[in-house]
Amino acid sequence: VRMSQVYPSLYHQGIMGNAAPGARYHSEVFDDSKIDMEIIYPVDKSVKDSVAINEDVTVVPCELPAEEVASIIHKGNYETLPASYSAIGQWIEANQYEMAGPVRELYLTAPDDPEGPITEIQFPVKKA
Repeated sequence: VRMSQVYPSLYHQGIMGNAAPGARYHSEVFDDSKIDMEIIYPVDKSVKDSVAINEDVTVVPCELPAEEVASIIHKGNYETLPASYSAIGQWIEANQYEMAGPVRELYLTAPDDPEGPITEIQFPVKKA
């Protein structure tokens, strides 16, 4: 299922997001045919019940852990994201940090925004 299907389905079921949506990627290598990820759709803490998107997909509410992150704001289309990933990876290494969990992307604007999408990339980090 695509994120573009999940967000409208939640909205139509009366569940409104209250901050930037995103994704948390558990796969170390991005492969469009097989991605291990969690969809981030921030909602009020009162949302406690799972929501069926279709017969194969159910959204389960959870709380993301508070973490120290290294982040970068990427302005531009998704095809140019690798340059920002490279820049933040270099910063992490140069500042004696190491990655400490799955990367997150927060989508600060819509992908079809006339000025282009803005994505915040976050790597949980700890001192090496």
